Amino acid sequence: MQQDAKEEIKQRLNIVDVIGRYIRLQKGGRELKGLCPFHDEKSPSFTVSPDRQVWYCFGCSEGGDMFSFIERIEHTDFRGALEILASQAGVTIEEHPAATQQSQERKRLQELHAAAQQYYAHVLWKTPVGEPGRDILVERSVEPGVAELFGIGFAPGGGDDGDALIRYLVAKAGASEEELIQGGLAQQSSGRKPRDKFRNRLMFPIRDERGRVIAFGGRALGDAIPKYLNSPETLLYHKSATLFGLDMAREAVRMLNAVVLVEGYFDVVALHRAGVTNVVASSGTALTEQHVRILRRYTDRIILCFDHDAAGQQAARRAALLCAAQEVRARIVELPRGVKDPDELVRQNPEGLRGAVEHARPEWEVLLDWAVGAGGETDVEARRESLERALQLLHSIPEASVRELYAQQLASRLHLHPDAVQADLARLARKELPLRKADQQSQGAPRSSVESRGNPPHRAQQQIEQMGSPTDAYLGALLAQEPRMTADLLAAEGLEPGEIRYPVVARMYEIARTVATGEQFPLDALPEEDRPHVARFALRDLPGVHGSDPATQRKIVLDCIASLRRTRFQYETARIRAALRDATKSGDSGEAEVLSRELQELLAVWKSQGRTSPEGKSEKV
Repeated sequence: MQQDAKEEIKQRLNIVDVIGRYIRLQKGGRELKGLCPFHDEKSPSFTVSPDRQVWYCFGCSEGGDMFSFIERIEHTDFRGALEILASQAGVTIEEHPAATQQSQERKRLQELHAAAQQYYAHVLWKTPVGEPGRDILVERSVEPGVAELFGIGFAPGGGDDGDALIRYLVAKAGASEEELIQGGLAQQSSGRKPRDKFRNRLMFPIRDERGRVIAFGGRALGDAIPKYLNSPETLLYHKSATLFGLDMAREAVRMLNAVVLVEGYFDVVALHRAGVTNVVASSGTALTEQHVRILRRYTDRIILCFDHDAAGQQAARRAALLCAAQEVRARIVELPRGVKDPDELVRQNPEGLRGAVEHARPEWEVLLDWAVGAGGETDVEARRESLERALQLLHSIPEASVRELYAQQLASRLHLHPDAVQADLARLARKELPLRKADQQSQGAPRSSVESRGNPPHRAQQQIEQMGSPTDAYLGALLAQEPRMTADLLAAEGLEPGEIRYPVVARMYEIARTVATGEQFPLDALPEEDRPHVARFALRDLPGVHGSDPATQRKIVLDCIASLRRTRFQYETARIRAALRDATKSGDSGEAEVLSRELQELLAVWKSQGRTSPEGKSEKV
């Protein structure tokens, strides 16, 4: 099983040896240090702990275990990292019988797709049947060398039965019709035998990150519908996790620390023709969160180069929001007027395309321009419509500081007072509140009335993450270094995960309860984005903790609990009082009464538990 193989790899390999294959490490106390391979630096900030078997860079705040290091340095997923380290450790990855069968099926489908690609390429270049495909390439100014680089081919009509590829793969590769249907190369027709999935189409092989053909995209001749036809979801092909051209773009993306994202297959080919090779496209579907997460393994800079029409602008806006949610910086390429898409611009002016990519502007700046449009005119109604569009955009920006900067710019462009724009943004937030409350109730997710006000949930969580107190960080270090001891003491004192304001530490506490005495904290039990935090906690110096007697350890944990509860009380009372002041100032007596009652209840609970005010005086509303 994968988990068994992982544990065996961890026993056989030392993280120092694994990372030492890629960078030069030097002794620095109990840890080793070197230059970080993931960002440019002159002074070593990359630290490896042989005791904790973790790494962390104090320069770029990345960290994890040996598996996450291999994932990042080799630009692969966990399965790929597992295979690389298993090879180094001499470990065999045993699969469950069902998984073994699925693995064999995947391998067989890969063989059939490779054979299909060779067949399509032969038809395109070596037969009269492929002439319509060659004509399309000439029309699009795609040279044979570029087309061959992408493995482009042509699917013939297949005769009266439409089964040319089926007949070829049955004869040459011993394929069964069932295999071809399962792999998306054929389809069952009612009342007749299976037919080729693709007929009379220019064929683009879709490859995985390792360059293996896993699916196809077929471009129709003329005005046939659908214009583009993609393989269905199969064991090999998952549209939401596949990016066309990534296998060819990986090295360029790594070197340039940026990826250009386009909409279509021909756009990818066109940018390669223009010398822009760090380019990919989503495959058979709109951009997804998973696509962005995959690209984030290679770079945190995405350049959006979409069609110059309303649909392209909408796609750019949606992509910008997905990037923002994954903390990836985005820029938007603005194509010249009269140019439909990147492919057309390359055919007209390759230099113009390169220049447009190089001068791509920040996503919110471009989106705000599009939203405002002609709103700078004197017509009041036009300005109002521009304002509404722009407010919806600004409201979706996650970072409060960035949102405020663009709000100021919007106010200036529409000749409004900045306070008026901020007031309208607050109005939008209040309008969303009932929907969020209903959503919480439907999902059974209780939240305090204060926590549900103001910013959307993901912003509130980001703020809480950034506001983790020194006590949160110290507790995180205790859980990372002495997981079971710390978790047992916390549980004995009745501390619940919900009392910890720093979500990462709260999740660590829940996992530490399951760790056996003497075992290290399991990084892989946490989401990928949490692991750098745990690696940093694991490297923190904790004088007087390790090896101390139980009474000392208990006192340390008790002090943490007292500090956490005191800080939480201060935070919650401050939040309620601020909201109470706003409600009173706005004349909302109903809201003020609810908040006042909530504050009184909080103070009563605090006092009932035998606690005095953190300020050393009685609490008053």
